[in-house]
Amino acid sequence: MNARSPFARALRAFLRNPVAMAGLVVLALMVSASIAGPALYGVDAFDIVGAPMTPPDAEAWFGTDYLGRDILAAILVGGRATMLVGITAALISVTIGTTIGALAGYLEGAADAALMRITEFFQVLPALLFAMVVVMLFRPSLVTVALSIGVVSWTGTARLVRAEFLRPVGAAMLFEGGLSFLGLGDPNVISWGRMIGQNRAYLLDAWWTVTFPGLALFATVMSVALIGDGVNDALDPRSAA
Repeated sequence: MNARSPFARALRAFLRNPVAMAGLVVLALMVSASIAGPALYGVDAFDIVGAPMTPPDAEAWFGTDYLGRDILAAILVGGRATMLVGITAALISVTIGTTIGALAGYLEGAADAALMRITEFFQVLPALLFAMVVVMLFRPSLVTVALSIGVVSWTGTARLVRAEFLRPVGAAMLFEGGLSFLGLGDPNVISWGRMIGQNRAYLLDAWWTVTFPGLALFATVMSVALIGDGVNDALDPRSAA
């Protein structure tokens, strides 16, 4: 890789950003825990391991939920569905946004105007409401949730990519670089948002049933946000070394 290329400079800037690297480490830990955690912990997330709403102890490190299931086991399994939806939705959003933004910036003129009108149409729609409607119209599942989130969240990416394509330096950089509470229909699917939703009625009596899944969700979202900020700073020509 050419050390003077825009992509190399951006990568070097990202790797030198301590906040972005901290987010990357946290995200890597969360992903690793979701992949290997269930096998290492050895407790089935659907098994009744104790009395309902038992506080954290040596048997159940994060306590049990309203049915007596192990909270930690559910968090480790639920991370898979949560991250799968998030990653899939992000890929869909980036794909749609990058395609529309690149075409608008490259073609310009009437095509640019038409594509921007489409972008504005989706931008003014209430994103959460539209996503819920999409989920309700089809069979609720991980696929429909990911699709609905991805379809309503691409407008910002499209505008950013279009703006970069309208700048020669930005377009060259993109080309060279290669750049929940939504319900799930399957009752056997666990996600952090589903755990929070199912246990929220017991928050005052059993704080651990919501707190630990909430912390897992917070840590993941925060790490992704920190990584995103780091990528944004690295791609900013003004921050180039």
